[in-house]
Amino acid sequence: MSVRMQSPGFNLQHIRHLRLWHLNSGISKMRKSQIVQSSSQSLPSPDGAYIAIILPSSLCIRETGSLNITQEISIPSEISVLWFLWSPSSSRILVGTKETLYIFSPTNSQALARIENLTSSSIKASFVTFSIDDDEILIFYDLGFKLSIINIITSESVDIAFIKLFSPATATKGFSFRPGTGNLTLLTRTGGKDIISLHSRGTQDVFRSWYPETIDTQGLSWSGDGKWLAIFESASLGFKLLIYTAGGNLYKKCQISAEILDLDPLIELGLGIKLIEWTPSRKYIAIGDYSDRVTLLQMPQFTYFMSFSHKNILKIVGSCPIWQEQTNLQGSGFKSEFTQTVKGIYLPTPSSVNNVKTGVSLMSFDKSGSLLTVKMENHPTTIWIWDVMKPVPRAILVLHATVSKILWHPKIDKQFMALCEGESAQGLVYIWNNSWLSPKIIDFASYFPDGRLIEKTISRWVHTKDLNSCLFFSDAQNCLLLWFQNTSESLNLCLE
Repeated sequence: MSVRMQSPGFNLQHIRHLRLWHLNSGISKMRKSQIVQSSSQSLPSPDGAYIAIILPSSLCIRETGSLNITQEISIPSEISVLWFLWSPSSSRILVGTKETLYIFSPTNSQALARIENLTSSSIKASFVTFSIDDDEILIFYDLGFKLSIINIITSESVDIAFIKLFSPATATKGFSFRPGTGNLTLLTRTGGKDIISLHSRGTQDVFRSWYPETIDTQGLSWSGDGKWLAIFESASLGFKLLIYTAGGNLYKKCQISAEILDLDPLIELGLGIKLIEWTPSRKYIAIGDYSDRVTLLQMPQFTYFMSFSHKNILKIVGSCPIWQEQTNLQGSGFKSEFTQTVKGIYLPTPSSVNNVKTGVSLMSFDKSGSLLTVKMENHPTTIWIWDVMKPVPRAILVLHATVSKILWHPKIDKQFMALCEGESAQGLVYIWNNSWLSPKIIDFASYFPDGRLIEKTISRWVHTKDLNSCLFFSDAQNCLLLWFQNTSESLNLCLE
């Protein structure tokens, strides 16, 4: 493997001004951009300042506020891109192929570095991401052969062998950076035993390591304040969560509690942990298992606080609204919208009886840590929204297609978008806000030429300086931005 500093690429092209037009839509003031050229590989930066778009022979950088082109950097024509991501601080962009990684800056017309020879005759890279430092790249290899940590400024590389979790689906569960210090925490396995190691930031020297009291560790994660490290055992070996202090000392062993057994005695049959999630408020850790339940433990004692159960049959209870997606014929086409059900319903289940999955599929807290969204494997079209202080859901959304992503807004409390799989949901973005009268569905196809979307679509929140919402949407050819003001009323999406 080699790392090369790059020579200058394309010069800055002439900036083309794109006219933005404003709309007053009753309660909410709306604004949308004109449509500009894009691709199915396009991403807004974490800080919301830029949009990076991979075109056939260039990496195009647009400024979010105006959509003006600020940089257009030459890249090899028709490359097959496997990795495309921003660094955490938005100062770097990584574009990667099977053989080579290219590192760019959104404010520079030249590439910063190139990492070559990722693949050899025996191994290949399986997962690539930025470190907590923008100048470091983490490269995981097949079969856990090694993790390479490369500094693109110094060209120095540190290799760590015997990585336990290395695939695209599992790699992020096997490492975590401690908040505050940025020290890497890593899960490796050698001699038939799992090892947790703590590494100094920058040098990657090991300053603490130990064998956890597990047989087959499946994940690790730091709390938001960096005080606690959680690791959990394989579900097949039972319900087991270990909490360590920042120094690596075992603080609490959480296994089957009397409260959980009272709620569901079947958990003793091996319905162990599948996902864990810390609250941003630093009050709880949520545990999703292979049953129909999510359990909250209260910090810092890590004692049982509450469980949320997800049943097949929904009944109207108190102030919990149940919203169902409905598709109605309107004019020459169809319109999707939410209607509130006034009676109990039976939740849709997977259409295929083969390889039936159970337990929690998606789980995440909002920015405030007061709301938790959950998607269950056996209810793939349903989103449960829980108030962490109440045993009754805040709301339930029942959609037509399988939910693929639930993305909380990065700055606005209690607001998320949901995306779904399949052709029937292409271009649809589902938005829920706790203060709105009802959730809304945006059909982005209606904004594109002939109402048609090309191939894969992308939708993301764009981080803004104020508390107004901005949505980025792209298909394989075009993209646009949509801004709207948040009000205590429902969102009016009638854009003409």
